[in-house]
Parts: sequence; C-alpha cells; structure tokens
Amino acid sequence: MIDYARNIRKNDWFRHPVIGDPSFDTFVRSPANPVYKGKVPFEWPVNGTLFRDPVSGLLYVYMSLYYKGYWPPETSGDSLHVVAMRSADDGASWQPVGPVLEGTPDGYDSRDGRRGGAADLCVVWDGGRYHAVFGWASPGNADGGIGYAVALTPEGPFAITAAPVHRESDQPPLLGRYKRLYASSLIRRERDWLIVAMASTPQNWGGTWALAAMTAERPEGPYSAPVLLLHPQSQVFHPPIVEFFPAFEDERHVYAPFTSLALNRGFQALYRAERERAHLPKAWRLMKYGSLWHAEDLAHEKQGIWGQTLAGLPEADGRFRVIYPAKTAPEEDVGTINFAECVWADIDRGETFRLSAPNGDAFSFLAAEFGEFALEAKVGSAGIKSVCWACRAPIGPDITTAGAAMHPLMYRDMLRLQWSDSHWSLTDHDDSGGVAPLAAGKYPPAGAGANVPAVKNVPAAADEILLRYAAEGSSLTINGVNVWSGRIAIRRGAVGLLAGAGSALRVDRFALDRAGDPLTVACLATEGMIGAGHAPARDGGAAEPEGWTRVTDERLRFGFGYRTDRAGSRVKWNYNGGRFRLWSPTDRSLGRVRVYLDGTLLATIDLASETAGPSRVVFDSGELASGYRAVTVELADGGAMVCDSFDFAAAGSGAEEHT
Repeated sequence: MIDYARNIRKNDWFRHPVIGDPSFDTFVRSPANPVYKGKVPFEWPVNGTLFRDPVSGLLYVYMSLYYKGYWPPETSGDSLHVVAMRSADDGASWQPVGPVLEGTPDGYDSRDGRRGGAADLCVVWDGGRYHAVFGWASPGNADGGIGYAVALTPEGPFAITAAPVHRESDQPPLLGRYKRLYASSLIRRERDWLIVAMASTPQNWGGTWALAAMTAERPEGPYSAPVLLLHPQSQVFHPPIVEFFPAFEDERHVYAPFTSLALNRGFQALYRAERERAHLPKAWRLMKYGSLWHAEDLAHEKQGIWGQTLAGLPEADGRFRVIYPAKTAPEEDVGTINFAECVWADIDRGETFRLSAPNGDAFSFLAAEFGEFALEAKVGSAGIKSVCWACRAPIGPDITTAGAAMHPLMYRDMLRLQWSDSHWSLTDHDDSGGVAPLAAGKYPPAGAGANVPAVKNVPAAADEILLRYAAEGSSLTINGVNVWSGRIAIRRGAVGLLAGAGSALRVDRFALDRAGDPLTVACLATEGMIGAGHAPARDGGAAEPEGWTRVTDERLRFGFGYRTDRAGSRVKWNYNGGRFRLWSPTDRSLGRVRVYLDGTLLATIDLASETAGPSRVVFDSGELASGYRAVTVELADGGAMVCDSFDFAAAGSGAEEHT
C-alpha cells in the first residue's frame, strides 16, 4: 500500500487557494486562546503583528480594532485604532496594554476635526527608539496610505509625524489599477529602511492585490516611489486572490506570507527574499506553496483564519511563534486574536494532514489517475466527509474575486462516498449534473464493533474506510463492518477527499494499493480570469470582470467563458505541472493571441476562421519539465479573444514510499 497521508507524499496532493489545501503543518495552538476577543463597537480585531522587545525581552501583540464591516458609521465619534497586549512568559498568558496608536484630530488622517483611522501597526527597535509604520485613512476613506510613528517604549503612545509616508491621492495608478498602499511592514537594513506593503485598487475596495516596496535613508522617509514586487498581472506563477501582511525576518531573509481571500481562507503561501535585495522584484522566490495552516473546529475560530495571514516571529531557539486572527460562528461573527507555535524547521512536516472547510466545501485530489483500486483510509471529523473517485470534472472558482468557492461544475463526473453521523451514501454524478443514488445505509461509530449502535451527535473519532473498486465487484467496509457490496462500471479519474462546509478533516491514513497513472487536469475559464487578477468593476456584478463579458455558448468546452476585444488583454493560468494545452473556439470575429510560458513568448496564434468552430486545442506545448508555471495568453490586435479552458499534466512528488 502507498500511504498518501504520510509527509513524504504531501506533494502528490493538489492544492489551490480557492479549492482546498491539505496541510501538513505542525502548529500547536495555545490553551489560553483566544488572546483577545472583539467587543462592541470594535467587534473585528484583526491585522496583528508580533514583536519581541530586545530591551525587556517581552512579547507584544499589536492588533487593529475594526468595526464589524470594517468602517465606522458617519455619526460615530470613534475611529479605528491599535491596542497592544504583552506577555512575560513567552505567550502562556497575556495582559492588556491599551491603545498605543490613534488617528490624530488635526493631521492628514482627519477631516474637520474628526479622527481618521489608524491600523496595522508594525514596530522595529533601532537606535533606542521604537519606529513604526501603520495604515491610515481619512474619515469616509476618501484618502489613505501609510504613516510613520515613533515611541520611546514598546507600549507607546506612538507619536504620528505631521506628513504621511504615502498618500493614495498622490499616487499615479500602477499598472493602471494600484493606488492604495496599506498593510505595511518596516524593515531595517544595513544602509537604509525598507517598507513592504500591500497595494490595492482606489480606496482599497479590492478585487486585485499586489506586494510593493519602498526604500528610504531614514525610517520616517522620504521614501522612494513604490515598486511592485509580486502581482497577478506578472507573467510568472503567482497564487490567485492572495493578500499579504505582515512580513517577518530571520538573520538573512525577509519573508512575505500570503493568505487566500477565498471563502475558505486557510491556504497560505510563503515568499522570501534576501534582506538587502528585497526591494527588487527578481529577488523574491516562492518558498512554500500551501500546507502551512489548518482550521480547527473551535468556538472562537469557527470561521477559520480571516483578515490577513499569520503574523510570524522566528525565535533564536528555533521555535516559530505566530498570532492569527479568526472569527466566531456567523451568528455572532466576532473576531478573535490567537497564539500558536511550531518548530520553524518542521513547519510543514506533520506526520499526517488536515483538510479544512470552515466556511465552504474544500476538495483535494491526488495528482494521478486511477481505474481499479483498493483504498484504506482513516479520517476523523464531526462534519460531512467524502471520498471521491473517477473524478474528471474541471477545476476552478465560481467567481473571480474575494469570497470565491468551488465552481458547481466541480461536483460533476465523479463517484462519491459520503458519510456522517452514522449514515453513508454512495452516488454517481454524471457530467451533465445528474446524480444517481447507488446505495445508502448506516454504519457503526469508530471503535464500536459490528453490533453496537451509533450514538448521535457524539464527537467522532477517526472512521476507518475500506473501499474496493474493481470490475469483478466493489465493496465498502466502515469501522470494521461490511456495509455494501455490488458492481459499478469502472471509470478512470482522480481520487480525492471532499470536506463538507463547517468541517475539518484529520486524515491519518489514505493508502492505495497501487500507484496511479499521469493525470491531466482541466481548468475552467474562471481559473484563467482569476489567475490574471481580473475582478469585477467596483459597481459591477461578480460574473463580469472589468473589460470582459461573460458568455454562454454550446460551442465552448464547458458551456461558458469570457470575451474581450481590448488589445493587450490577458488571461493567465497558474499551475503546478508540465505539458499544457490551450482550448478556444474559432470564428471570423476572433483575432491573434500570443502565448507566453513564464514570460517567454512561445507562439502567436490566429483564431480567425471563416467557419465558426467549437472549442478545440489551439496550442499544445509538448512535453515540459514539471514546476510552478504560468501561461499567459494576450490579445495581440484586431478581433476578439475568448477565455475558454486549459489542460495541464499535474505534477506529483514521484516519491517511492510503501508500507
């Protein structure tokens, strides 16, 4: 048997910022969590940083207090501000410090004497003073950017300088879209100061996000014009809809963690650059793609991580300490700040993995294709669990901006075993959306044996599944009891796990009796759009990215796509794999497109044809070495382009580990 729940096989699992991320992380949460819970009117504490004071040795958490919905009502006299907590016992307990940074009544963050917002504080000790950068916004958020403040102690109060480091109203649009800088981190270098910050659309309404850098001789500035470091509009691999904050450092590197802005925000990626070169886009490298965080079914973090990502602190003893924001159940919807730690060198070396789905379904599958197989699985969760196989549906998000979830087409063309609360069902999902029930019944609870009835609503131990899928006959055993035998026609496809919304799967074993064959993954049009950072216009609907029109047409491979006639428009497919194929229809209204692989032009294709034709492969790359790739398709000039679909050969680890 090949056990894909072992760490040595972790790279055989497909992971995606929207769809799902099997995490082998080793974080252990503090029993003192939550460190802080929101209170009226500031019910959403978020965007924290973790700081160890080199003078006192104490740990500090700086967290932003936001209103539910982020912004205060116009009649409110309060403004967003930063409070601190300190710990003298390495995070075992925390004491409140109180406000350390507030908007000023007469500065650039105010209007008519009314305080603006001050949030997202990042602190650096140097030369006997505590230097900080923070995000600011005027009342009503008409303007905003980055400010600088200084204090003599880590507990402040931090005094804000008369002029900001950066002001949106002075910033020409970068790439025609990025104006607001926020979520900034301050870094002391040998000869200068570096700020790395998020860049967003005007007034930070979102839709697309980038990481930017500025440098200065002094911490208060003046700073250089911002340079984009990482962004989805580039022609290299970049995880879609991810947001950064805050950076952290070790002796040599600056690290930028990113979190997904999808419905489930548990996916994390980690980039890094050498500190002295971190102002250069080419210095940044993708260090880890996913497998860094898992949600747990706890009352104070029912909706999982949210806001920004982990605020990290690598310690001299090798431990990696973090604070992370979470939220309670939607009915209460109150933010919490929490503390966790792991060994930095072992951050993603867990013995088994979790698949978390705090807000919506999460799906992951092995990067291989199987026909007949025998599966031994051990999966624990109080929620709905599914093993899916013969999966041939395309992958992609349902929308192209924040809050994205699995596209409905992803639930087609598979066989699915679902079980929860002593009931199981086996269903056949065809490629047109039909669902045929094959069998259903009850199963005993884990450890109960064959003749002991299940007890409803008892927290579930790990269930043991034995599934045999073979031409001569298939069978299902749950927790030692054979609950079904029968015949199902053999279909080839991927094998994976689907976690139902609100569940967090603990996967202790997922062993197959054979290795699979190479798998080709099909991607929906939404995947190409979200990969290029296309988001709806601010006043538009979720289905209409700016400059594009969503079209439904039976000629398209999966019945829908996106169309544009703007020369220079791009779609982008980020993937981990090798060979790829581009699909498109042809007709007289279409024009020429350029196909790039990792920024290198491969071909120019003329899609114009006197005869309208259905979607087909219009470009095949041939064999390619596997890796994190980006395929960009650009409309050259004249005519239109349709974003249809894309195939790629999935990458697996190729590890040979048998048990």
